[in-house]
Amino acid sequence: MASLNCGIAFPIVYFGVQLIAAPLYPGYSFLTDDASTLGSDGSQFPEIFNVASVLQGVFVLLAAPAVTMRLRSSSPWLVWVVLISLVAGAAACFNAGMYPLPDQRHVSGVLAGFGSLFVLLPLVLPFLFRSDSTARRFRTYAWVNMAVMVSMIPIISGLIQRVAGAWNVEIPRYQEFLNNTSGIIQRITAAVIIIPVGVLCWRLLTSPTSEET
Repeated sequence: MASLNCGIAFPIVYFGVQLIAAPLYPGYSFLTDDASTLGSDGSQFPEIFNVASVLQGVFVLLAAPAVTMRLRSSSPWLVWVVLISLVAGAAACFNAGMYPLPDQRHVSGVLAGFGSLFVLLPLVLPFLFRSDSTARRFRTYAWVNMAVMVSMIPIISGLIQRVAGAWNVEIPRYQEFLNNTSGIIQRITAAVIIIPVGVLCWRLLTSPTSEET
């Protein structure tokens, strides 16, 4: 199904376009700079990243109905969460492309707020295909992916710094680590949210009976 192929293409485009856009940003570092920086006015051709972001939103939006139809035998609440998450993911992509940095709407606008619901997909992924004996590898991936995502929450939310501040504990080496690896941390976080879309679509596309849960 073409729409499921769009879902598979989504993470490929997300990471692939960065390889194309990075050389056009003087001094760009995958280690310290996040992906959205490639769409900012510091790039020689920010349109490459921003147009690709909108295209990714289209891909996710096209995949959403096909995914929910294939999951129609799942628990209704799971199907709704998956659908809401995918639509939110599309909104996040549209927001990134339409309001590139340094526009404040990139991180604090209405679309950005709704787009944050994209994180719901990795949280429900392990509960799909629970009774499908052929989906063991998928479920293993889903649980590992969710564990990685949960482990990233204290880092990306600033929780560790807040706790350290509340206890009057100085953590200069940890802060230095964050400053020197912020680009990698952002991409790990993106990977555990974005790649599941492609994995789920691949599972549904290659296993016709996988909608039974």
